[in-house]
Amino acid sequence: MNIVIIDDHSIVRQGLKYLIESTENMEVIAEFSNGEEAINYLQSTVETVDVIIVDLVLPEMNGIQITQQIKSTNAQMKVIILTSYLEEKYIIPAYQSGADGFLLKDIAPKNLIKNIIEVYKGVNVVSQEIKGMVSDIDELPHLKNPLSNRELEVLAAMSLGLNNREIGEKLYVSEKTVKTHISNILRKLDVYDRTQAVLYNQKYSLTMK
Repeated sequence: MNIVIIDDHSIVRQGLKYLIESTENMEVIAEFSNGEEAINYLQSTVETVDVIIVDLVLPEMNGIQITQQIKSTNAQMKVIILTSYLEEKYIIPAYQSGADGFLLKDIAPKNLIKNIIEVYKGVNVVSQEIKGMVSDIDELPHLKNPLSNRELEVLAAMSLGLNNREIGEKLYVSEKTVKTHISNILRKLDVYDRTQAVLYNQKYSLTMK
């Protein structure tokens, strides 16, 4: 089994590589400290890559963006996201990224190996703690009623503290149109005012991925 590791901490990469290569029939064929180098490698290599292990929080491209880009070009490639964060603003977007595995970094070594093998076989794996946080994910307002691209742009501008006139100027639309978008945003997110909408955005990172 050929494995690629993406993590910006050298000591983590070394530890994972030692653990993986101590297991029969597993080999780390490449390791990277950032997503751009990893993506370039994956797009050009002639090696067969079976499983990619990627850290959630990375400089420049994060684990969510890396996973989405990998899956957009090769949906069959297996990706496991590792994280030490248990905050919803990280967990929810990462869970939705299309990764085949989503595990906490404090997982026991033998369980990590077991989960890598499971993912290689086509089984999706999620740490129990994460599973508890995403059990009701489909009921979140923004997933039941997704915002349009324009509504996301308006929400992003609201989150910057812009008023309706400033949002209109930024997006080249009238204030009346901005008000309509904001009304739709509040309805879809099931909140009562723009402050709650901004707080919702901060919590679930709708415009901050």
